[in-house]
Amino acid sequence: MSVNLKSNATIDQNLQRMIENEKKHWRLVLERLFAIVLMLAERPLPFRGHREQLYQPNNGNFSAQVELIAKFDPVMLEHLKRIKNKECFDTYLGKDVQNEIIGLISRRILKTIVSSIQSSKYFSVIMDCTPDVSHKEQLLILLRCVKINQEEVLIEEFSCGFFHITDSTSSGLVETFLNLLAEYNLDLMNCRGQLYDNGANMRGQYKGV
Repeated sequence: MSVNLKSNATIDQNLQRMIENEKKHWRLVLERLFAIVLMLAERPLPFRGHREQLYQPNNGNFSAQVELIAKFDPVMLEHLKRIKNKECFDTYLGKDVQNEIIGLISRRILKTIVSSIQSSKYFSVIMDCTPDVSHKEQLLILLRCVKINQEEVLIEEFSCGFFHITDSTSSGLVETFLNLLAEYNLDLMNCRGQLYDNGANMRGQYKGV
């Protein structure tokens, strides 16, 4: 027993080593899945196809990228082998995990955007409404700020995303915008410019924002 303790060869040590190896494997798998999501989102390309099963025709860009990486990468190849042999219950390849990864990346990007705007202090807003394919009104909110460093002055424009709204009047836009500022901890008094999608909303003297 004492010999095993000195050589880290006890049952607990072996079990702990197996757990650490398993954690490392899943971390490496998730790194590759995050890379695939980033690549598809940057283009932007659709994730899913008519099918979601691996090695099936028209199974979408996400599955196709997983299959491609597995041809050259031992980590992804091992992961797909486990799936094929039913050695793992969670594959991390389904649409729910894809959406969760997209959400995590989105929140990280928004955090960076807010930090940049807060450091610049002053900002302007552009809001524009458009219906999507399901005829739901979507509001696009853009924030602009000026970034000054020792070498140059840059005007940066950030998209905060699309927001489904049921009221595209001036009061509806105001409510959505104020909620966004509260969520991002931005002060309305630092807003130095406004641009909206039609003349009625621009005419603040009457019924505008």
